[in-house]
Amino acid sequence: MDDIEGNQYEVRMGVMLPTYNEVYVKSGYHRYFPYFAQMLQPALEIAMKKVANEILPFHNVTYVPVDSQCSVETTQILAVELRYEEHCNVFLGPMCEYPLATVGRFSNHWKVPLITCGGLSAGYSNKVKQWRTLTRMQGSADKFGYSVLGLFRQNHWNRSALFYDATPNDFGILDCYFHMGGVSRIMGFQHIPHEAIEFTTNSIKSHMRRYLTRISLTARGKYQHANHSKHNVPGNSQGKLMAVRFSD
Repeated sequence: MDDIEGNQYEVRMGVMLPTYNEVYVKSGYHRYFPYFAQMLQPALEIAMKKVANEILPFHNVTYVPVDSQCSVETTQILAVELRYEEHCNVFLGPMCEYPLATVGRFSNHWKVPLITCGGLSAGYSNKVKQWRTLTRMQGSADKFGYSVLGLFRQNHWNRSALFYDATPNDFGILDCYFHMGGVSRIMGFQHIPHEAIEFTTNSIKSHMRRYLTRISLTARGKYQHANHSKHNVPGNSQGKLMAVRFSD
């Protein structure tokens, strides 16, 4: 933060979000953006007023919005321009996984805080070396993995088939793969046997029986009926049934 006059300090934020513009709408081509400028602009305006009036009253807080297009090439150029031409000392975004990886490395080198509601991949959990200035505002794939682990412990499950959609979205991002990576990572830490089984939108229509057979061999267990009290879990030590499916 730069001292601009007296007790005033300059906080300049670079906001990197994709924008749904008229060209996309009129052409009929609909891209999928998990977060976009029109969605977050009202919240950003409310937050700016609160920051200026209550949180940082002696700071001059401004922001510079740019259209990241969810593109790695575009976003990394914009990040350099925001840093050296606009003199931004905080980044909001990018939100998309792959552009975030590039800008996250830049911000780590520049020691610039980066705040995002993206970055779900388990790889962003490494704050020791690569992502020291990164703050994620929602739960990561690892956190989801711990939630699934809680189900396993509660029900005494001890193996699983992880069944997920490997069809990439408009930008080649495998959202389900990232989520499943978090579950697989946590299960690996806990030494729970599991097999990841991927499908695509096309393959599942014609090969459902084959997928179900493979899942049954991996994750199906025995159900025991004998005299369980309301506090016992059916199958307890023998219970092995758990198939987790992810699909858009």
